[in-house]
Amino acid sequence: MRQLIACPDVSLQFLSSHLVVVLAGKNRLKATFVNPSQLKTLSSICFALAFASIIGSIAVWALTGGDAAESKAHAERFGIFIGLWAPTFFALSTRLDRLAESGAK
Repeated sequence: MRQLIACPDVSLQFLSSHLVVVLAGKNRLKATFVNPSQLKTLSSICFALAFASIIGSIAVWALTGGDAAESKAHAERFGIFIGLWAPTFFALSTRLDRLAESGAK
C-alpha cells in the first residue's frame, strides 16, 4: 500500500489499483475506495469547473458593477476571487488524472 497524503484525520493511499480515502474520527475509521474511472470523471469535472470559474469571474465582474465607485470595486474584487478558483481546479484535475493513470497500471 502506497501512502500519498497523511494528516491526523485523512489519509490517501493506493491499494492495488484503487485509491483509498481513510477518514479517522473519534474512535472510528472509515475507508472509501475510489476506482480509476471515478478519478477520471472527477478530473473531467474539475477541468470543466476551472473554465466555468474563468467565465463566471468575467460575468460577475461585468454584470455586477454599478455606477458607484464602491460597487465597481466590489464587483472587481468578487470577480478576482472567483477567478482564483481556476488554478485550483486545474491542479486538482491534473492530480486526479495522474492518480487515475497510475492506479490503472
